[in-house]
Parts: sequence; C-alpha cells; structure tokens
Amino acid sequence: MDSFQYHSTTTNIYFVLADITDLKVDVIINFVTRNLSYQSRLNDAIMEKGGKTVEQLLKHKWNISRASYFTIIITPGGNLPCKKIMHTVLIDEKPSNQGYFDAIKEKFSMCLEKAEQEQFQSVAFPIIYPNSIEHVFCKSLDTVLSSYKQVIPKEIYFVCKEKSKFEMLRSKLGSKVSSIPRPRIFYDGPSQRQNLGATSSAFSETSFERDRFQNNLSKTSPEHETMWQAEAAAAEPTPMEIETADPTDSNDSCPICLCDFTNRETLKKCGHSFCSACIKQSFDSVGPSCPICQTVYGKVIGLQPPGTMTVYKEGYSLPGFPNCEMYVLNYKIPSGVQEKNHPNPGNRYHGTKREAYLPANHEGETVLKMLQKAFQQKLIFTVGTSRTTNKSDSVTWNDIHHKTSITGGAFNFGYPDDNYLNRVMAELEAKGIDAKSVADEKIMNFLVS
Repeated sequence: MDSFQYHSTTTNIYFVLADITDLKVDVIINFVTRNLSYQSRLNDAIMEKGGKTVEQLLKHKWNISRASYFTIIITPGGNLPCKKIMHTVLIDEKPSNQGYFDAIKEKFSMCLEKAEQEQFQSVAFPIIYPNSIEHVFCKSLDTVLSSYKQVIPKEIYFVCKEKSKFEMLRSKLGSKVSSIPRPRIFYDGPSQRQNLGATSSAFSETSFERDRFQNNLSKTSPEHETMWQAEAAAAEPTPMEIETADPTDSNDSCPICLCDFTNRETLKKCGHSFCSACIKQSFDSVGPSCPICQTVYGKVIGLQPPGTMTVYKEGYSLPGFPNCEMYVLNYKIPSGVQEKNHPNPGNRYHGTKREAYLPANHEGETVLKMLQKAFQQKLIFTVGTSRTTNKSDSVTWNDIHHKTSITGGAFNFGYPDDNYLNRVMAELEAKGIDAKSVADEKIMNFLVS
C-alpha cells in the first residue's frame, strides 16, 4: 500500500492508502450523523466488522449523553484490531465553504485533544469528504497539522481507501510531505503488533490506559433523564431478574464502565454481565433494559405527549402487497407545554400530525396491534429536535419507523420494502412489545394517549 509522511517536529503523522478497519492502533475515529443513521460505507463497515456489541453500546451511550455535534463517545474496538473506537459527528449540517473549513478544523482538533486526554498513543482518522470541498478539506487539515504541538498521540494516521483522493491529498500538501515505506500497523496476526522502528513503543500495553466514557452512567445528570423515567410510577413493577455471578470470574470487564467487574451481576434473560452499581444506574436512568442487547426487563413507558391515534382500512393495495387492502394510521399530537422529564420543562412544544400505512394482511395486522400498544405506552413520539426541520421543542418520531408514503420505496419512506415489517417488529420487541403479547388483542379504531 502507498503511504507518505507529513513533516512535523512533535509527532509522526502519516497518510496511508488502506482500509481503516485493518489498522492495529490504539483508537480509530468513526464519523457518524447526529441521529446515528450510518450513511457511508465506512460507518457501516466499522459497525459490521466491530460486531453487534459495539453498535449497541454506542447507541446506549449516545442516548444517555443526549448527543450533539460536540459529543465524543468511546467504545471498545470489538472484533476490530484497534483497541478503541472514538465516535463523533464530523459535520452537523451543510455549511458554506468557510463553515466547512471551520468545522473540519475544529473537529480534528477536538479528537486530537480527546486522544491526548485519554493517553492514546496512536490514532487513525478516516479521510471522508464530498468531492466538492476537497480544497477546503486539505486546507483545514493542513492548518491543524502545521500548528500541532501535542506530544501525545505519538502517531497520527490519516487513512483513505480511494486512490484518487489519496493522490489529491499528496499533491495539495506538496513539499510538506515525503514518501515512506508502508507503516506496519496492519493486523497480520498476533506477532505483528509493531510499527515503524523508532516508534514501536507507541503500542506498549503499559502506556495504554482504559478510557473512561466522558458521560458514563455515574455522571448522568437529572437533565439527561430519558423517556424511561417519564411515568416510572405508572410502570408495572417487574423483578430485575439479576443473579450474582461467580466473584472469582474476572476474565472480562464491565461493558458500561470498561473496568474490571465490581460485584459482578448477570441479567438472567440475556446473560450479559455488569458491575452491580453500573447496571442499577443504567436501569434507573435509561430504563429497564440490557445496555448491550436491549432485552427489556419490565414495561416501558415513554415521554410521548397526549394525543390520538385513529385507524381505518382502504380498499386498495400497497406496492409489494397486491392481494390485500391497507391500513391507514393517523396520529395527532397537539402542541402543548413540556413536562419535567422533557428537554425544556415549562417551554411549549410544537405538535404534529402524521399518516402512515400498513398492509392489511396477517403480518401487517400484528404490527398494527404492536404499534397501538406502543402508542398506549407513549413510545411512538417524543419531544426533541426535528431531524427534518432542525427545530427544537418539537414532537418527533421516537425510533419506531413508519411508512409515511404509499410509493417511493425504502429510500422515500414508502413501499415496496420487503423487510420493513420485520424491521419494525424488531424495533418494537426492543421496547418490550412482541407479537405474542398482542396475539389476543383487537385492533382499535381510536386510541387516546
């Protein structure tokens, strides 16, 4: 693979033509969107290769932190050869060229400062940007590197899979870079944990400190309370179903605090283990579900404001379901005043009206009954910032996807979409609502939350 080095007096800075998921470094950077919708091949690859646990831990910590552009979440590397993954938002919106310059410069600086705080010796950034701003990206990157004064991290890698972008960077940086042999930072087996000769100490295990998530559960503040606490008093009490594990078994670390177990406890349904204090704090602040697999241990009540749900049947078919009629779901959530567990108590929120569609076959009827139960448990909507209008204090969807268009396919929130019913059932099951629980329920034409 091709590579070159950026001339710096304080640290070793390399550009490598490679796949970032193959790098054996302390931490790799993963750029995500604010709502964690993975919209690039790189993000999808990191989640896929890292394993399901990485993705689920990221979502759990992201929700706790009420993540914004300034949030940086650190998770284990999972199945990747890197030790850790640092997740953050690269660009929050589509700005002007100057806005791109400032945002990219700020984000690289933020990540490097975080790496220094956590004592990461080696960090790898992906090179991803729209082709239309390549000159802005290069200028902002060069500005950061030319003024870089930190001693830690000792090694910084900028990794690109596209040959054209890689060569463009080399040409733009010009005399500030020079070619070098391919750095030996790729996973080739247990014996290959080494780097360029003079800097091999960057991978010393003794120099690496376990990261502490900046918004870990022990620091969750009252304003970070999420939908699970909205009506805790009204929730049906259910045993936590936790059993004490063998205290001598210390081969793993707690997935929440990432430290050795203290009073290790295991959830009976799913078998995942945590420190006693960590899982208690998680249940108290985020809700009665496993932070890793989201198995629910109790009835979940959400933050949905008061509203109505009506259902009626139309006599024609949805694309992909030619042999049945369709259900039309109408939601109406009027504007109102936020309560104590909403983001801005006392402020008004903007209501919404939504229409969605389901096939009127057996599977569609099951999903409809599950959605009606979710509506009664106040889980369909929440109060927050709209992803489409970017307005705060708005009623928004709460991660249970609906088809709001009859046609247009999956990319336009419509049909046909062969896997939609299975996906939404999985989302509802993650909130403790499964098909079995609604098997004997009747479809209601009108519901009030």
